[in-house]
Amino acid sequence: MDVLLALLRGLRLLLDLLLLVLDLNFFLVSSLVSALLWLLAAASSLPAAAAAAAVACWDALVLVRGCCGAMEGVRAAGHLLSHLPSHLPSHLASQLSHVALRGRELAQRGLGAALGCGQALGRQLCEALAIATSLLMYLVNSLVNVCLIGAQNLFTLLAALWDSLAGPVLRAAEVLAAFLAHVSSGAIAVSILLWSPCQMCFELLCAAAELFVSVFFVNVYGLGLLLLIVAVSALAFNPGLLWTLTGYLLGYLHTLPSLRRLQRDAWRLYQVAVLTLGVAVTSQPWRRLVDWIQQDQTKTVLLLPCRHLCLCQECTEVLLQQDIYQRNCPLCRQVILQTLNVYL
Repeated sequence: MDVLLALLRGLRLLLDLLLLVLDLNFFLVSSLVSALLWLLAAASSLPAAAAAAAVACWDALVLVRGCCGAMEGVRAAGHLLSHLPSHLPSHLASQLSHVALRGRELAQRGLGAALGCGQALGRQLCEALAIATSLLMYLVNSLVNVCLIGAQNLFTLLAALWDSLAGPVLRAAEVLAAFLAHVSSGAIAVSILLWSPCQMCFELLCAAAELFVSVFFVNVYGLGLLLLIVAVSALAFNPGLLWTLTGYLLGYLHTLPSLRRLQRDAWRLYQVAVLTLGVAVTSQPWRRLVDWIQQDQTKTVLLLPCRHLCLCQECTEVLLQQDIYQRNCPLCRQVILQTLNVYL
């Protein structure tokens, strides 16, 4: 679905670009056609303007010619008045009136032709000005239309780009919001689901603690009496249980390393005490310091199981450096498994 929407947005963008290109093409072609039409109108009106200008020039020439003729007539009339005799005033007056009428007619014709030429030239100028004004207005209108169309296409393109860019972002935001809502709802449901057993366990622990306190701290004498009654009843109805428990207890005590070590130390102390008492009673005072191997060394006492004493430090070290199964008394060759140092 997202791919189809992206494809449709791309086709819309291409269509907008195509319309923009077509609008620019129409503006350019219409501008060129308008310019050509204005040039053709100017070229077609140029002969009429030239003819009107020629007619105006001809009329001006006729007017000038009439003025010149009138001036010649006036000058000729003055010359005739100065040279002709006095009996010809009537004939001269008629000639002068004729010349005056002829000059007025020529002047009227020249003025009419000049006015007509000016009107034609003014009309041509007005038409040219109207054509130029209409062409300028058309160009301005075309420019405004192109600007508006370009702005519309630009805004459309920006809107399409915003739609194409903001659509995935909004879609991702919606998916993220839905995911967070789902996770939060799931977390709340899991917390509620886990809190119910935890709350039940806490309540059971509180009830057990209350029961324990009420039994062992409030009524401890009654509990002790009850346990004593149960123990006495069990021993009374099952006499062999006492011997079985005693055997288990002794076996457990014999398996403890500390108890065995305590027994061994007690046995050694007992042997030392017995040997010391025997030596003190049976031997003489000078024999207590006799070293049977080396009698002139530093004296320490090593009590052997055969009740022989080694009083030198070197013999003691040599004897103790050997293996436990190779330790023999130098006198009686009895195996020495246990030794005891006595410091005097």
